[in-house]
Amino acid sequence: MMIGFFWAIDIVLAIVSAAIMAVVFVFYVRRYNELKSKLTMGLLTFSGALLLQSVISSYIYYMFAQTYTSAVAIPIMMIMVLELLGMLSLAYIVKQ
Repeated sequence: MMIGFFWAIDIVLAIVSAAIMAVVFVFYVRRYNELKSKLTMGLLTFSGALLLQSVISSYIYYMFAQTYTSAVAIPIMMIMVLELLGMLSLAYIVKQ
């Protein structure tokens, strides 16, 4: 069964979010190895949780695409766009 256009966008947005969070996660791993601070460990945990959430979301969206229509996919896409903007701003700040 083919997935719909909006579900495909949701999946791509989740994968892009995962890639961005992977970059942020690696940054915090390196920073933690240098500093060994509690704050850096907290940021590492936070970015790891968001990375895991993005990976799991991409799979869940694929599964949802088999059952649900664009009436569900479009609101999720709006949430994913906002999430992606937040992750992009975090990645931008980390790269400064």
